[in-house]
Amino acid sequence: MYRYENLPPPSPISNRGGPPNSPPPKKKKFDFICLKNNACNSLNDVEHFLCDFNSFLKYMKLYNLLKRK
Repeated sequence: MYRYENLPPPSPISNRGGPPNSPPPKKKKFDFICLKNNACNSLNDVEHFLCDFNSFLKYMKLYNLLKRK
């Protein structure tokens, strides 16, 4: 069983995981080509999802229609 007297002292809080008193990390520049490609890929994924969802809805309507008979 541990007691509070046997615990090591807490470590000093560092600046964002780096050594204490270090300057903050430099910000990265925006890569507009990469952002454009990511946006196009995301829109393409959304378009494919919606097309698949529309075909799924058609399937469900047909299933419900045939199920009633």
